Amino acid sequence: MDYRRIEDLLEKYWSCETSIEEEEELRAFYTKQEIPEPFSRFKTLFIYQKKEKETGLNNAFDQKILRKIEQSTKRQFFPPRQIAAGLLLLVGIAGLFYTTTLRPTNLSADTFHTPEEALEQVKQTLTLVSQQINQGQQKAEQSIEKTEILIKYLK
Repeated sequence: MDYRRIEDLLEKYWSCETSIEEEEELRAFYTKQEIPEPFSRFKTLFIYQKKEKETGLNNAFDQKILRKIEQSTKRQFFPPRQIAAGLLLLVGIAGLFYTTTLRPTNLSADTFHTPEEALEQVKQTLTLVSQQINQGQQKAEQSIEKTEILIKYLK
């Protein structure tokens, strides 16, 4: 055999430029009993490829796939989980409908007995809001002062 041709084919093979026929030629070369020393390091690779190509899938694999296909086509019309999910959804919608439309609500009921109590509560709430705003304003002013000092140093 022309060993120069094998070297060229190996070079093309590692560059991913061989055709299928050229790869078959390499596999045929490496299945021989005697291979020269410079080519022997790739023998196991090509023998492995040839064995894997011949192995293929067995009938057990085919049977397993066919069983899976048959199981997927034999579906129940309404499985129990779907029925339970539908009932839960129906109960949720009914509860929402009841709370929004059917349940009587008294929106005109007063929370305070006298207008003076209501006015006092409003005053307390507004005082609290005012205090919070003042605290926020003080913190903002402090931050502005610090920023102005930094700006002076940066100029």
